[in-house]
Amino acid sequence: AFPADAVRTMARINASAELALDYYTKMSVMRDFTAPKPLSVAESVASSAAKAAIDGKAGLVVVVTARGDMSALVSKYRPSAPQVVVTPSKRTVAATMGSFGQVPLLVDEADFVCQAGGRHDLVTKALVERAVAFAKAAGVVQEGDCGKQVVCVVGKEGVDADDGPQLRVV
Repeated sequence: AFPADAVRTMARINASAELALDYYTKMSVMRDFTAPKPLSVAESVASSAAKAAIDGKAGLVVVVTARGDMSALVSKYRPSAPQVVVTPSKRTVAATMGSFGQVPLLVDEADFVCQAGGRHDLVTKALVERAVAFAKAAGVVQEGDCGKQVVCVVGKEGVDADDGPQLRVV
């Protein structure tokens, strides 16, 4: 009973501490003092995703990434919403487990790639919808949270945000 009580107490303390965080200030300081200038496209999209999550009071951030580079950058800026990392890589899943606010969603490689001549925007849309459903089912977000905006970092020319990120708010 003691370990379970200890974990519940730590969870309550952590939840209280999270309420007191000023995410906007934290994100601004990270951007102003730790980001190399001029910002790379990836760094700019990541900081903008965190800012969009904070300003729009988004319920969820979804990052579609194979290597996990974009999800790590988004976490660097501490978005106020939980982040579902959609990836076909078990290595990326393992890496996300220790990162701020990240919850991995492992998908099949076949679901992640856009077949020749296919529309990557439709594949991306399906992955984002799957991430939202996963977040609800896993208890990462409450039902009403996904009625809010969902900030998505996806591929610009393909599915993978690591190969050229694009920010979408849906």
